[in-house]
Amino acid sequence: MAQIHLHAESGDYAPVVLLPGDPNRSKRIAARFDGGLEKAKLVNEHRGLLGYTGTVNGVPVSVQTTGMGTPTTSIVVEELLNLGVETFIRVGTCGGFLHLDTGDVLVASAAVASSGIGPILGFNEPTAPTADFDVTNALVAAAKAEGLTTHVGPIVTSDVFYDPEPRGTARWGARGYLGVGPQPIDDDLASSFGLVKNRGELLRSIEPGQPAEKAGLKVGDVVLRVGGKDVTPDQSLSYLVANVTPGSRVPLDVVRQGKPMTIVATIGTRPPEDQLAAKAAGEEGDDSDDSDNPTVGQAAANALGVTVQTLTPQIARTFNIDSSVQGVVVATVDPSSDAGSKGLKRGDVIVSANGVPVTTPASLGAVVAQAKAAGRTQVALYLVRGRQPALFIAVKLKK
Repeated sequence: MAQIHLHAESGDYAPVVLLPGDPNRSKRIAARFDGGLEKAKLVNEHRGLLGYTGTVNGVPVSVQTTGMGTPTTSIVVEELLNLGVETFIRVGTCGGFLHLDTGDVLVASAAVASSGIGPILGFNEPTAPTADFDVTNALVAAAKAEGLTTHVGPIVTSDVFYDPEPRGTARWGARGYLGVGPQPIDDDLASSFGLVKNRGELLRSIEPGQPAEKAGLKVGDVVLRVGGKDVTPDQSLSYLVANVTPGSRVPLDVVRQGKPMTIVATIGTRPPEDQLAAKAAGEEGDDSDDSDNPTVGQAAANALGVTVQTLTPQIARTFNIDSSVQGVVVATVDPSSDAGSKGLKRGDVIVSANGVPVTTPASLGAVVAQAKAAGRTQVALYLVRGRQPALFIAVKLKK
């Protein structure tokens, strides 16, 4: 039977309906049906909500105008359901939080409506209806087959078009940021630190002035949980932090030199991707062969399979090490050792071992001796190589 707003009968619409908001767009879509607009059947024009039914390559399809906003769309969709429609494909334009170019296609995998309709319909909690998986895949495949740049992800739809808050939409796209350089913990590092594997991430760097430094986090800390959620390979530290609203205070479960603690951090706002990329590019140092560099002199040997000596200003200049770095510099590496197999080389600077700062060969030897006495077979080294980002490497001790 005819509906209140759509003056059509059951069978007037195909099982699949395209839903643009603009009636002119409905006309343009119908004009691409088999035979053009002349062959398309006008099934509704009441209230200016133009609807047409036709075929595309012989397959029945309809297009129905929804008008502007969530309320009118919900009315149209409900009446189409009453008329037997099975599949709805919303067609429209949008902006984006990521960089989108005009003509890019966004296939929405889910939608959050910023409107008052949910509570009226009995949804007292925020909802994000998810699109049919097969339909989503078909849309993505069709767009890519046409050579169109395609994005897939959730969207937000709002009944407010002219937001009085100048940065209104920007707040939706804001992602959390700590300002750390995290490093996944492999099996060797887990063994060195006495940790459970696949749990937590090491902090190999802390950005000055960012939330992590302000909260008191330190290089070498292991972050196990963010706001009670475990840090795992499937749920990385960066992912968990990015999903926290900037400005929120969040407890971080941390292990520092074997001691568990909780640190509360006020999450910042993640900088634009181009700024992060530029920063990462600036940190990449020269990794050229140093075979022509001057010798670093005599050095002490240890069970790590390397010989080291105290880092001096002259040696730091030789290997392009920042003057603020303190530690011991690798002079030689036994190629048959675990250190050799893991890529340690002459000129690398060992800043700490098992979380303990080392500034002389003797202090490094003391950490190695302590690890052996405790029955450990590996030592976690914190390394700096030239101007590259620092990292942790677990090295097995020679027997």
